[in-house]
Amino acid sequence: MPEPSQWLFPAHTDRVVYDRAMEKLSDLHIYTGSKCNRECDFCIVSGRPDGWYHPITEETLTAALGLVPLDGTIKFYGGEPTIAPDNLLWAMRRLRERGFQGWFTIFSNGVLADRIVKLLEADDKTDVVLNYSILHGEDADPIPPDSLARLKAFDAAHPGRITSSHAGVFPFGRGVNFVAEVGQQHITERMNTSMAKKMEIGELDQNRVAEAEARNFRLCPRCRPVVGTEGRHHACPFAVESNMPHFDMGATTDPAEEVLARFQRFLDWINDVLEPEAERRQIHPCLVCTHHLETLPLPG
Repeated sequence: MPEPSQWLFPAHTDRVVYDRAMEKLSDLHIYTGSKCNRECDFCIVSGRPDGWYHPITEETLTAALGLVPLDGTIKFYGGEPTIAPDNLLWAMRRLRERGFQGWFTIFSNGVLADRIVKLLEADDKTDVVLNYSILHGEDADPIPPDSLARLKAFDAAHPGRITSSHAGVFPFGRGVNFVAEVGQQHITERMNTSMAKKMEIGELDQNRVAEAEARNFRLCPRCRPVVGTEGRHHACPFAVESNMPHFDMGATTDPAEEVLARFQRFLDWINDVLEPEAERRQIHPCLVCTHHLETLPLPG
Protein backbone atom coordinates (compact mmCIF):
# COMPACT_ATOMS: atom_id res chain seq x y z
CA MET A 1 0.00 0.00 0.00
CA PRO A 2 1.56 3.34 -1.00
CA GLU A 3 2.93 5.62 1.70
CA PRO A 4 1.29 9.08 1.74
CA SER A 5 4.20 10.66 -0.14
CA GLN A 6 3.97 8.00 -2.87
CA TRP A 7 0.41 8.69 -3.99
CA LEU A 8 0.18 9.33 -7.72
CA PHE A 9 -2.02 12.41 -7.29
CA PRO A 10 -2.76 14.60 -4.24
CA ALA A 11 -5.49 13.46 -1.86
CA HIS A 12 -8.83 15.09 -2.49
CA THR A 13 -10.06 17.73 -0.07
CA ASP A 14 -13.32 19.64 -0.34
CA ARG A 15 -12.86 23.18 -1.58
CA VAL A 16 -15.76 24.37 0.57
CA VAL A 17 -15.86 23.56 4.28
CA TYR A 18 -19.01 21.74 5.33
CA ASP A 19 -20.96 23.61 8.02
CA ARG A 20 -24.20 22.21 9.45
CA ALA A 21 -25.29 25.74 10.40
CA MET A 22 -25.35 26.91 6.78
CA GLU A 23 -28.70 27.97 5.36
CA LYS A 24 -27.89 25.73 2.42
CA LEU A 25 -25.51 22.79 2.06
CA SER A 26 -21.96 23.62 1.04
CA ASP A 27 -22.07 20.72 -1.43
CA LEU A 28 -24.11 17.74 -2.58
CA HIS A 29 -23.98 14.77 -4.94
CA ILE A 30 -25.77 14.12 -8.21
CA TYR A 31 -26.10 10.36 -8.76
CA THR A 32 -26.72 9.03 -12.26
CA GLY A 33 -26.93 5.34 -11.39
CA SER A 34 -24.89 2.19 -10.84
CA LYS A 35 -23.87 1.65 -14.49
CA CYS A 36 -20.08 1.44 -14.67
CA ASN A 37 -17.35 0.18 -16.97
CA ARG A 38 -15.77 -1.66 -14.03
CA GLU A 39 -17.16 -4.12 -11.46
CA CYS A 40 -15.03 -3.76 -8.33
CA ASP A 41 -15.42 -5.93 -5.23
CA PHE A 42 -15.35 -2.97 -2.84
CA CYS A 43 -17.95 -0.81 -4.62
CA ILE A 44 -20.50 0.69 -2.24
CA VAL A 45 -23.15 1.06 -4.96
CA SER A 46 -22.40 -2.29 -6.64
CA GLY A 47 -21.39 -0.54 -9.87
CA ARG A 48 -21.33 -2.79 -12.92
CA PRO A 49 -21.66 -2.71 -16.73
CA ASP A 50 -25.29 -3.86 -16.58
CA GLY A 51 -26.24 -1.34 -13.89
CA TRP A 52 -28.90 1.33 -14.33
CA TYR A 53 -28.42 4.85 -15.64
CA HIS A 54 -30.71 7.89 -15.87
CA PRO A 55 -29.49 11.10 -17.50
CA ILE A 56 -29.31 14.40 -15.67
CA THR A 57 -32.33 16.55 -16.50
CA GLU A 58 -33.44 20.13 -15.95
CA GLU A 59 -35.43 18.88 -12.96
CA THR A 60 -32.25 17.40 -11.47
CA LEU A 61 -30.43 20.70 -11.82
CA THR A 62 -33.31 22.72 -10.35
CA ALA A 63 -33.33 20.45 -7.31
CA ALA A 64 -29.56 20.77 -6.89
CA LEU A 65 -29.61 24.55 -7.16
CA GLY A 66 -32.25 24.68 -4.47
CA LEU A 67 -29.92 22.98 -2.00
CA VAL A 68 -26.48 24.50 -2.58
CA PRO A 69 -25.34 28.13 -2.71
CA LEU A 70 -24.18 29.40 -6.08
CA ASP A 71 -20.56 29.29 -4.86
CA GLY A 72 -20.79 25.79 -3.38
CA THR A 73 -19.74 22.44 -4.86
CA ILE A 74 -21.76 20.01 -6.98
CA LYS A 75 -20.36 16.48 -7.16
CA PHE A 76 -21.15 13.97 -9.90
CA TYR A 77 -20.81 10.25 -9.24
CA GLY A 78 -22.14 6.80 -10.09
CA GLY A 79 -21.35 4.16 -11.20
CA GLU A 80 -19.07 5.92 -13.61
CA PRO A 81 -20.32 9.38 -14.60
CA THR A 82 -18.06 9.60 -17.66
CA ILE A 83 -19.96 6.82 -19.44
CA ALA A 84 -22.30 9.60 -20.62
CA PRO A 85 -19.95 12.55 -21.12
CA ASP A 86 -22.28 14.58 -23.35
CA ASN A 87 -25.02 14.62 -20.73
CA LEU A 88 -22.52 15.51 -18.01
CA LEU A 89 -21.05 18.32 -20.09
CA TRP A 90 -24.55 19.63 -20.84
CA ALA A 91 -25.35 19.63 -17.10
CA MET A 92 -22.18 21.57 -16.26
CA ARG A 93 -22.81 24.18 -18.95
CA ARG A 94 -26.47 24.49 -18.01
CA LEU A 95 -25.63 25.03 -14.36
CA ARG A 96 -23.26 27.83 -15.37
CA GLU A 97 -26.00 29.38 -17.48
CA ARG A 98 -28.26 29.29 -14.44
CA GLY A 99 -25.76 31.18 -12.31
CA PHE A 100 -23.76 28.48 -10.53
CA GLN A 101 -20.25 29.82 -9.86
CA GLY A 102 -18.82 27.14 -7.60
CA TRP A 103 -16.85 23.96 -8.25
CA PHE A 104 -17.80 20.77 -10.02
CA THR A 105 -16.22 17.57 -8.70
CA ILE A 106 -16.40 14.38 -10.76
CA PHE A 107 -15.73 11.02 -9.08
CA SER A 108 -14.28 8.63 -11.65
CA ASN A 109 -12.27 5.43 -12.01
CA GLY A 110 -10.05 7.25 -14.53
CA VAL A 111 -10.24 4.59 -17.21
CA LEU A 112 -11.86 6.84 -19.82
CA ALA A 113 -9.10 9.42 -19.54
CA ASP A 114 -9.79 11.27 -22.79
CA ARG A 115 -13.33 11.98 -21.64
CA ILE A 116 -12.06 13.19 -18.27
CA VAL A 117 -9.62 15.58 -19.88
CA LYS A 118 -12.35 16.91 -22.18
CA LEU A 119 -14.55 17.67 -19.17
CA LEU A 120 -11.68 19.33 -17.33
CA GLU A 121 -10.81 21.45 -20.35
CA ALA A 122 -14.42 22.56 -20.71
CA ASP A 123 -14.59 24.23 -17.29
CA ASP A 124 -11.76 25.76 -15.26
CA LYS A 125 -13.54 25.16 -11.94
CA THR A 126 -13.91 21.42 -12.38
CA ASP A 127 -11.79 18.80 -10.65
CA VAL A 128 -11.73 15.01 -10.83
CA VAL A 129 -11.31 12.55 -7.97
CA LEU A 130 -9.84 9.22 -9.06
CA ASN A 131 -10.64 6.04 -7.17
CA TYR A 132 -7.67 5.25 -4.93
CA SER A 133 -7.80 1.49 -5.42
CA ILE A 134 -7.91 1.58 -9.21
CA LEU A 135 -5.37 4.39 -9.40
CA HIS A 136 -2.82 2.51 -7.27
CA GLY A 137 -3.77 -1.07 -8.15
CA GLU A 138 -4.76 -1.82 -4.56
CA ASP A 139 -7.51 -4.48 -4.40
CA ALA A 140 -8.42 -3.72 -8.02
CA ASP A 141 -7.06 -3.91 -11.54
CA PRO A 142 -4.94 -0.76 -11.97
CA ILE A 143 -5.81 2.08 -14.27
CA PRO A 144 -4.53 1.30 -17.82
CA PRO A 145 -1.06 2.78 -18.44
CA ASP A 146 -2.20 4.89 -21.39
CA SER A 147 -5.02 6.37 -19.33
CA LEU A 148 -2.66 7.16 -16.48
CA ALA A 149 -0.20 8.80 -18.86
CA ARG A 150 -2.97 10.97 -20.33
CA LEU A 151 -4.06 12.11 -16.87
CA LYS A 152 -0.50 12.78 -15.73
CA ALA A 153 0.09 14.92 -18.80
CA PHE A 154 -2.94 17.04 -17.98
CA ASP A 155 -1.89 17.27 -14.34
CA ALA A 156 1.58 18.50 -15.31
CA ALA A 157 0.00 21.41 -17.18
CA HIS A 158 -2.85 22.00 -14.71
CA PRO A 159 -1.75 20.94 -11.20
CA GLY A 160 -4.39 20.43 -8.55
CA ARG A 161 -7.26 19.56 -10.89
CA ILE A 162 -6.84 15.78 -10.60
CA THR A 163 -6.78 14.19 -7.15
CA SER A 164 -7.07 10.78 -5.52
CA SER A 165 -9.82 9.62 -3.23
CA HIS A 166 -8.70 8.37 0.16
CA ALA A 167 -7.76 4.75 0.76
CA GLY A 168 -10.51 3.88 3.22
CA VAL A 169 -13.27 1.50 2.16
CA PHE A 170 -16.69 1.14 3.73
CA PRO A 171 -18.92 -1.91 4.23
CA PHE A 172 -21.89 -1.07 2.06
CA GLY A 173 -23.23 -2.51 -1.19
CA ARG A 174 -20.83 -5.05 -2.63
CA GLY A 175 -18.30 -3.71 -0.14
CA VAL A 176 -19.93 -5.73 2.65
CA ASN A 177 -18.69 -8.98 1.13
CA PHE A 178 -15.33 -7.39 0.28
CA VAL A 179 -14.70 -6.46 3.90
CA ALA A 180 -15.65 -9.96 5.02
CA GLU A 181 -13.27 -11.50 2.46
CA VAL A 182 -10.18 -9.36 3.05
CA GLY A 183 -10.54 -9.15 6.83
CA GLN A 184 -10.70 -6.31 9.31
CA GLN A 185 -6.92 -5.97 9.58
CA HIS A 186 -6.65 -5.06 5.90
CA ILE A 187 -9.50 -2.55 6.22
CA THR A 188 -7.80 -1.01 9.26
CA GLU A 189 -4.54 -0.71 7.34
CA ARG A 190 -6.34 1.11 4.54
CA MET A 191 -8.00 3.45 7.01
CA ASN A 192 -4.63 4.15 8.62
CA THR A 193 -3.23 4.97 5.18
CA SER A 194 -6.00 7.53 4.73
CA MET A 195 -5.47 8.97 8.19
CA ALA A 196 -1.73 9.37 7.57
CA LYS A 197 -2.45 11.21 4.33
CA LYS A 198 -5.03 13.46 5.97
CA MET A 199 -2.53 14.39 8.66
CA GLU A 200 0.16 15.04 6.05
CA ILE A 201 -2.06 17.53 4.23
CA GLY A 202 -3.37 19.12 7.42
CA GLU A 203 -6.93 17.84 7.14
CA LEU A 204 -6.78 15.99 10.47
CA ASP A 205 -4.80 16.42 13.66
CA GLN A 206 -3.42 13.65 15.86
CA ASN A 207 -6.21 13.98 18.42
CA ARG A 208 -8.92 13.34 15.83
CA VAL A 209 -6.98 10.38 14.48
CA ALA A 210 -6.56 8.94 17.97
CA GLU A 211 -10.30 9.28 18.57
CA ALA A 212 -11.12 7.47 15.31
CA GLU A 213 -8.63 4.70 16.05
CA ALA A 214 -9.98 4.27 19.60
CA ARG A 215 -13.41 3.59 18.10
CA ASN A 216 -11.88 1.27 15.48
CA PHE A 217 -13.09 3.71 12.80
CA ARG A 218 -16.73 3.02 13.74
CA LEU A 219 -17.79 6.49 12.62
CA CYS A 220 -20.35 7.56 10.06
CA PRO A 221 -18.63 9.90 7.57
CA ARG A 222 -21.75 12.11 7.45
CA CYS A 223 -21.53 12.69 3.72
CA ARG A 224 -23.62 15.24 1.88
CA PRO A 225 -26.98 14.14 0.47
CA VAL A 226 -27.85 13.05 -3.06
CA VAL A 227 -30.03 14.35 -5.86
CA GLY A 228 -30.87 11.19 -7.80
CA THR A 229 -31.51 11.45 -11.51
CA GLU A 230 -34.37 8.95 -11.09
CA GLY A 231 -36.27 11.69 -9.24
CA ARG A 232 -35.59 11.14 -5.53
CA HIS A 233 -33.45 12.80 -2.86
CA HIS A 234 -31.38 10.42 -0.76
CA ALA A 235 -29.66 11.14 2.54
CA CYS A 236 -26.49 9.10 2.00
CA PRO A 237 -24.30 8.73 -1.12
CA PHE A 238 -22.90 5.43 0.21
CA ALA A 239 -26.33 3.89 0.77
CA VAL A 240 -27.90 5.46 -2.32
CA GLU A 241 -28.97 2.07 -3.71
CA SER A 242 -30.91 1.30 -0.52
CA ASN A 243 -34.68 1.88 -0.54
CA MET A 244 -35.00 1.87 3.25
CA PRO A 245 -37.22 4.77 4.36
CA HIS A 246 -34.56 6.06 6.77
CA PHE A 247 -32.68 7.53 3.79
CA ASP A 248 -35.68 8.95 1.91
CA MET A 249 -35.58 12.74 1.62
CA GLY A 250 -38.46 13.09 -0.79
CA ALA A 251 -38.93 13.78 -4.47
CA THR A 252 -36.67 16.11 -6.41
CA THR A 253 -39.73 18.29 -6.99
CA ASP A 254 -40.22 18.87 -3.22
CA PRO A 255 -39.49 22.35 -1.82
CA ALA A 256 -35.82 22.78 -0.93
CA GLU A 257 -36.55 23.87 2.63
CA GLU A 258 -38.38 20.60 3.29
CA VAL A 259 -35.47 18.57 1.91
CA LEU A 260 -32.96 20.49 4.03
CA ALA A 261 -35.08 19.98 7.13
CA ARG A 262 -35.22 16.23 6.44
CA PHE A 263 -31.45 16.10 6.07
CA GLN A 264 -30.96 17.92 9.37
CA ARG A 265 -33.19 15.32 11.03
CA PHE A 266 -31.09 12.61 9.39
CA LEU A 267 -27.89 14.09 10.82
CA ASP A 268 -29.50 14.22 14.26
CA TRP A 269 -30.53 10.58 13.82
CA ILE A 270 -26.91 9.63 13.11
CA ASN A 271 -25.87 11.23 16.39
CA ASP A 272 -28.73 10.01 18.53
CA VAL A 273 -29.58 6.60 17.06
CA LEU A 274 -27.21 5.19 14.43
CA GLU A 275 -23.81 5.62 16.05
CA PRO A 276 -25.02 4.56 19.53
CA GLU A 277 -26.47 1.42 17.96
CA ALA A 278 -23.18 0.77 16.16
CA GLU A 279 -21.34 1.08 19.48
CA ARG A 280 -23.81 -1.22 21.19
CA ARG A 281 -23.27 -3.85 18.51
CA GLN A 282 -19.55 -3.05 18.13
CA ILE A 283 -19.86 -2.83 14.37
CA HIS A 284 -19.42 -0.09 11.80
CA PRO A 285 -22.44 2.20 11.27
CA CYS A 286 -22.56 1.12 7.61
CA LEU A 287 -23.19 -2.45 8.77
CA VAL A 288 -26.04 -1.23 10.93
CA CYS A 289 -27.49 0.46 7.84
CA THR A 290 -26.98 -2.73 5.83
CA HIS A 291 -28.40 -5.30 8.24
CA HIS A 292 -30.28 -3.70 11.12
CA LEU A 293 -32.17 -0.61 9.95
CA GLU A 294 -35.54 -2.31 10.30
CA THR A 295 -34.96 -2.36 14.07
CA LEU A 296 -34.30 1.41 14.28
CA PRO A 297 -36.79 4.29 14.30
CA LEU A 298 -36.99 6.66 11.36
CA PRO A 299 -35.23 10.04 11.55
CA GLY A 300 -37.33 12.72 13.19
